Amino acid sequence: MSASVSDPDGVEAGTDTYQWYSDGSAISGATSATYTLTAAEGGEIVTVVARYTDSAGLRETVESAGVSIQAAFSLGATFVHALVDGAACDISAVGADGAAGSALSSGVTSNGLVAFDGLVPLDGAALLACTGGTYVDEASGDTLAAPLTRAVVNVVGDAIFTVSPLTEIATSLAEQAGDLNQALSQFNASVGVNFGLSEDITEVLPTDVSTTALASDNAGNYATALALISQVDATDAGQTAAEIIVGITTDLLDGVLSQATIDAFNQAAIDISGSPIAANLNSDALTQVSGAINNVPEPATFEGLSASIANDQTSPLTGTVVVNDVNFGEDTVVPQSNVATSYGTFTIEASGAWSYTLDTANTDVSSLEVGESVTDVITLESADGTPAALVIRVTALTQVAEIRNTINGDTGELRLDLDPHQLQGKLKFSFLKTEALADDGNQKDAYVTLYGSSGSNSESLVDLRIQGSAENEDGSIRAPRFLVRNTDNAAYPGETIEAPFTPNEWYDIEMIWDMSQEKQVTILINGEALGGGPFSTAAVVDGDFTDLNQWFGEGVERVQWRFGDNGTVIPFGSYLVDNVEIYTDTDGTTLSFSDDFEGYGVGDAFAGSATYPNSIDATVTVFDRS
Repeated sequence: MSASVSDPDGVEAGTDTYQWYSDGSAISGATSATYTLTAAEGGEIVTVVARYTDSAGLRETVESAGVSIQAAFSLGATFVHALVDGAACDISAVGADGAAGSALSSGVTSNGLVAFDGLVPLDGAALLACTGGTYVDEASGDTLAAPLTRAVVNVVGDAIFTVSPLTEIATSLAEQAGDLNQALSQFNASVGVNFGLSEDITEVLPTDVSTTALASDNAGNYATALALISQVDATDAGQTAAEIIVGITTDLLDGVLSQATIDAFNQAAIDISGSPIAANLNSDALTQVSGAINNVPEPATFEGLSASIANDQTSPLTGTVVVNDVNFGEDTVVPQSNVATSYGTFTIEASGAWSYTLDTANTDVSSLEVGESVTDVITLESADGTPAALVIRVTALTQVAEIRNTINGDTGELRLDLDPHQLQGKLKFSFLKTEALADDGNQKDAYVTLYGSSGSNSESLVDLRIQGSAENEDGSIRAPRFLVRNTDNAAYPGETIEAPFTPNEWYDIEMIWDMSQEKQVTILINGEALGGGPFSTAAVVDGDFTDLNQWFGEGVERVQWRFGDNGTVIPFGSYLVDNVEIYTDTDGTTLSFSDDFEGYGVGDAFAGSATYPNSIDATVTVFDRS
């Protein structure tokens, strides 16, 4: 990838510098105009920030639009009936339609393992298919030909997956359902449960029982299940391994093994004591796997036991609790209808589908401050009596613009250009500034600034600094404060305009300007006038100032919220901005712009956006005090 900069004013040669980012994080060492992608960027969004000096002498910072990078990973598989040698395996993507595409890579197993060449361009559902090869049967000790065996897997990174009779059963069930994706959403898990596995059957590597004593864990249970399938095959000389697997698949179409199949496995659990691998079996693992095959009662487990709802939401919140139970027919919930809870009413069906209506008039709910929450804990019970609790979090959360300062060389900025420019108007917004300890050991400022035609802070109409504590020249500690830049300058024709500030609290700000007035600016903080009332711009103290028309002939041209400075970074602090409104009049009656940031996706970057294109290190986040 390569980058270059251009500017209507021209670019001074040799002044351009670059930093490449992946999903918002700086890529170490990627500081030239070109960058060669690595596997680490797969599935991420790559951007570049460029800094340069234009021919007018202004230092500029721009960020590119993001580029989505195709993921590619190092992939392999372990093919087991026992470990299979000489099998041909390939891997292909599974589409949203549930069908597999053409093979993307192939390989041959050695001692069960196949490594696909290079990086495979895959991200998501994939089909592994292995055919041919031989293995030494665990139950009989005979060398057998391996049948076609497949697995549907979820590729999210470098991985070695397991291909086994269990994954073939799950894949066959999904295939008969008409959608291979159902192996991921349903059948991999349900097949595993029927054989005593609680983890993904494509990700657990079975212990090699021919060489290693089994433990009572998922790897041991997996090996035990495969050994029992081998023993069923060895006991029934009239059927091949492929036919045994097809028979189990047919049994599991209704979700439960038939009594004939259960009887065959129970006999296998007895006969396997005389097999070549008997000494390496684990009695606890054998009991667990046999219990799952026989559907011995086990407590249910639950998924989906948490949810959240805004404290002003009047429409019902809906969701689904998933019950997992190895016992057939017990994966349901005891129904409830219109049950009163701490903060609302609740209904749930046997399927787990539920509905919750919040009582927005409840004082605990309606009085929540921004970022606060309460929880409504609702007791549930599965069909076998296993208890659970659904926790619904009632929140006063909000999406906000989060400005950070993690780029050394520039401040974090949310920049809004006004079109048209305004000789008068009102800006309203809310903000919260956290502690802002930079890497130089000092607390850094946040700012909100109304600019005219000049980009200099001291030449702005007003630059409101939001400062943390600092050490004064006499060694005393200055408390956090609001300060209008340069009103503490001896040349300013008025008093220093300042007020106390408390970090980590929300403030409502109104900034009113009218260029026809002698005192052009009024700032209200939580409804109180900063400095007691209107005041004149502090731009008059700048050494280049001649008259107001010099920089403010067209009034305010842009608003900028900034955080930190150009020479440091703030590793953990944030400047949060919300509920921006701009009016074309000082009374705030004619709205020209508003943004509550709820229409964005969490994590969206403002750089390059239509509304805030020149922003830096500013994204959408959810404010949550918990």
